[in-house]
Amino acid sequence: MSLPPLTIGPTISPDAGSTVAFESIDFNEVWWVTCPDPAFAKAVVTPRTMDRLLALDVPITATTRIAIVGNELVAISISGGRGADITRMYSALRIVAEGIPAFVWKEYGW
Repeated sequence: MSLPPLTIGPTISPDAGSTVAFESIDFNEVWWVTCPDPAFAKAVVTPRTMDRLLALDVPITATTRIAIVGNELVAISISGGRGADITRMYSALRIVAEGIPAFVWKEYGW
């Protein structure tokens, strides 16, 4: 079983659906989340996850996408292989991965 497609950052998948608006105006101004299932998106991107992504010291949304594709969580960067970019991308991926509540895996997972 695969999870619904979800992209954080500008969309990389035509199947990802429309942009999901969150309660945090600050988050919505910096990050875009696209998903065909808004309830799934809001279950994955919790308020704590939003706060942690906003706390990253350098905005990475222009060059990084975090996506759920099938049953994988991936990060994609068009910044190249510079150490600082890789570190920021890894940090954002880790924030999302650690923030996914256990019930999401039970309800939507495999």
